Amino acid sequence: MSENLRTTKYSNGENISDALGFEDFKVYDNDSLAIDEFGLYYNYSVVEDTSGICPCNWHVPTELDFTKLIEYAGGIWKALRKLKSSGVLEDGSASWINENPLYSGTNTIGFNALPAGFIFVENSLYKHELTFFWAITHESNKLLSYRIGQAKTVVKTLQPSGNNTDNYYYSIRCIKNL
Repeated sequence: MSENLRTTKYSNGENISDALGFEDFKVYDNDSLAIDEFGLYYNYSVVEDTSGICPCNWHVPTELDFTKLIEYAGGIWKALRKLKSSGVLEDGSASWINENPLYSGTNTIGFNALPAGFIFVENSLYKHELTFFWAITHESNKLLSYRIGQAKTVVKTLQPSGNNTDNYYYSIRCIKNL
């Protein structure tokens, strides 16, 4: 998909919430206008849920999907620019803050990564500066995310520790099944 997911239901029609009825997704700064630009933010419980967050015939990207995308873009440094949306916030052409031209986005492969930031607990952080996307890893005890920022693309593995992993809310991009 060329935009962040913004659904409040699993693909089977059930509402996204945990066993206690709390929503496993959030809205940046609780501002409903942010949904149109950045989509919703989900914790890893949503990614792991067997009900499926993506529409039929789509899936949450795996570690291999992101690896192939980065290779297709020409490696990690070229991918940084090619995956990011083009333009800057200051001139109204996009939502990335003005940055070093060496790292500015070109969106040449149509991924259109927007600087959605992320949410930790109730704190919305780093909008216009970076974005995180959840990915599925092959190791069941690790959570995987991909970060695209102003000067780097990073793969970050989060180590689960109790319920702490449910405190991170990142964007999701679905991949069409082949």
